[in-house]
Amino acid sequence: MYEQREHEPWDDEDEDEPPPRPEPSREEHRRARLRAAAQLAIGLGGFVAVRVGLELSGVFERISARAPTWEIPAHVFMQGGAALLLALLCLRAFGEGASTIGAGRPERPWLEVGRGFGLVVGIYVVMVPLMLAAMMLIRGPARAQMVLQKTQVMQMVVQIPLGALLPSALMAGLYEELFVRGLIQSRVAKVMAGAAELRWTHRYGAVALSAALFGLGHIYQGPVGVMQTTVVGVILGVAAAHWRSIWAAVVAHVVIDTMGLLVSRVLLPATQGLLERS
Repeated sequence: MYEQREHEPWDDEDEDEPPPRPEPSREEHRRARLRAAAQLAIGLGGFVAVRVGLELSGVFERISARAPTWEIPAHVFMQGGAALLLALLCLRAFGEGASTIGAGRPERPWLEVGRGFGLVVGIYVVMVPLMLAAMMLIRGPARAQMVLQKTQVMQMVVQIPLGALLPSALMAGLYEELFVRGLIQSRVAKVMAGAAELRWTHRYGAVALSAALFGLGHIYQGPVGVMQTTVVGVILGVAAAHWRSIWAAVVAHVVIDTMGLLVSRVLLPATQGLLERS
């Protein structure tokens, strides 16, 4: 999905019109789909197993008992480390490089940074009206429940020590984009396309599915949080598919998480007051 197009020296005199590639056989389609499905199984299955294992081990409860403010950073770094190792395993096991999931070395890093900040602006342009509309349309107990869920999330994140804030945002932005937009999105597209060249239906069908999984991964934030992260996932997924690189999405993700962690410290008293009045 993310492989860069390369110039090929064709023997024909007219280099503007290369000869059509042969149609992949049914066996080639089968092998390509099985390969991508195996990578998805290793990645998703391994990540779920790690998360369940960490929860059952009680490691987070022990961290919370000894150093409550470090529980969320521990979640981020343990799960993030596992996701990065699983992505690496999926690539190495099949002899593939980072560029196949859009994580190759960027040719123009500052361009990726600029695109990332542009994505941040675009995401807020979309999300602010959505949240205002939700606040206007949702009334009564449902509105109080929405505010309560947002307040609970902010109460969790404001506990993160300032020294761990930026490292946590960096880790979350890197591993979630590499794992979701990189590995999952690209391999879902390959499962859809097989050995054929990817079409827009494959690319954006994969965007929709990976964004839905991304949103469900934030179910602890409640229905509104799932909606928010799904919309963000769609925007970042479209950007990654269009630019054939995840780095702008990584930059945007890190900036949004950092801003969210900082703004939560300011907004928490206001949301608590709104909750009391409702």
